[in-house]
Amino acid sequence: MHIGTGQFEGKVLVDPKECKGVSCRALTIKEEIFTVIGSRVLEATVLDINDTNGMYGVEAISRGATIARFVNPEKTEIKATKENLKIVGLDPATLTYQQSIKEYIEEPTLGEIASEKYDLIFFEVKGSDEFEMVNEVFARQKNSGVTIIIFPNLVGFNLPKIKGGEIVETREFEDRKVAIILKTAL
Repeated sequence: MHIGTGQFEGKVLVDPKECKGVSCRALTIKEEIFTVIGSRVLEATVLDINDTNGMYGVEAISRGATIARFVNPEKTEIKATKENLKIVGLDPATLTYQQSIKEYIEEPTLGEIASEKYDLIFFEVKGSDEFEMVNEVFARQKNSGVTIIIFPNLVGFNLPKIKGGEIVETREFEDRKVAIILKTAL
């Protein structure tokens, strides 16, 4: 797996094969997501949740985002994310949080993160229990921002109603679905 474009183009990322949820389609999915969000990534603040190796946030920084924060409760996945940040010359200590989504949203580690809103949120849902956090995660999106939910393409995995949001595009892949969500007009 590698960075597709931007300042880190071509850098090869650590891809922890032992992590469940990694698919050979991940690179294609990432490229399609970035094609859809286009220039919204420029100078964006990014929250990358549950990503197996931080590829969405690292790609966003490569394409012009100002900062990305990475949240993942899985030790092997956050380790891969930290390694990938080092590969591109970023300090993982200030950007990565090994904690559950619920802990990060409800009890952030750092004070300034408690009220932080994001231009881009990448949320990789790996289990049906994580769907309950979709609205809480979406609430952290700026009014002009975009939330991208990546979830298994399985029977029974359907997004809940998004409070204050509208799904503007969905894409379906062999093993995953992607939903692009914007805030609705007030």
